[in-house]
Amino acid sequence: MFVAVLGYSNYTFIHAVLTQNARDWAECHIQAFNALGGVPLWIVPDNLKAAVLRRGREKIELNPVFRACLAHYGTAALPARPRRPRDKGKAEVGVQIGQRWVLFRLRDRAFFNVSELNDELRRLTAHLNAHPFKKLSGSREQRFETERKVLQPLPTSTFEICDWRYQVRVGQDHHVEHHGCHYSVPCELAGKRVDLRFTASLLEILHEGRRVVLHPLSREQHQVVTLPEHRPMAHRRVLEGEPLALATWARQAPPHTQAMVLYHLEQRNDLTNGVRTARRLRDLERAHGQARFEEVCAYALPLNITALRSIESILRGNADRRPAQESSSGNPITHENVRGADYFGESS
Repeated sequence: MFVAVLGYSNYTFIHAVLTQNARDWAECHIQAFNALGGVPLWIVPDNLKAAVLRRGREKIELNPVFRACLAHYGTAALPARPRRPRDKGKAEVGVQIGQRWVLFRLRDRAFFNVSELNDELRRLTAHLNAHPFKKLSGSREQRFETERKVLQPLPTSTFEICDWRYQVRVGQDHHVEHHGCHYSVPCELAGKRVDLRFTASLLEILHEGRRVVLHPLSREQHQVVTLPEHRPMAHRRVLEGEPLALATWARQAPPHTQAMVLYHLEQRNDLTNGVRTARRLRDLERAHGQARFEEVCAYALPLNITALRSIESILRGNADRRPAQESSSGNPITHENVRGADYFGESS
């Protein structure tokens, strides 16, 4: 049974969960914030392992799941001092009242699931909060209307509970294994250890406290998820030089560039040299820019120019940008030394 009590109004929230692990502990706080319609600035919890992993004189190490939950809602924890109940007297009183007001009434009831139990707890807790104080004016619910105004607003999205795996070694293939699937990290981390934070849909990989990559969780077993930027540079160059990769790039290029590259990949008799030429054409396109390379291909194709050396020559000399030469045909030249057609037509 989870009990939370607000400091000013004594407004009480009670929720039942199956276990006392970190996931259920975070779920209790999510339900409490939703029921309150806001978030307090500070949380004063017990020192259970679901909340506090280690407590030293100078540093308190919170459970990562609990810490992430509080960070999502913009609040923080100030755990009570250990060994004896201190620093949270209102919560201790709230536990006693909850036992006497709520649990005592349920002593002879049987519930078949936690949801059914929590429905009844909400009903009895509402009666508790509406019940008048004996020594104070009003009730918890009436005082809560004043306290509600100083609570921080809820975030736009509900916190998605996460789990952790610590010190997972990265394989030499720069992938980590998680639930039967393998996910890539930058190749520089091969052989090192990383932490995995995962939810029902996402896998976050962290190295030395900093996020390295965020992967959507695979829905298939034994799948390998690799991001291209995580590969070593030598691997990228090999993969980029494969015919399928070259054809994929060409089909996304402008029409004349596409026709030029696909000619070397699909129509040449010597496909080995065709692939090598296509690689070089892609390098030229990257070096001179897409627009300039498209101009050259548009000039070369109608002239049936496809040789790599010819394309390089056009780029070097800007042959496609030279003005067209004027035709030599026109009016015949008249000159006293030109005999003309009549001379050759005369009989001897």
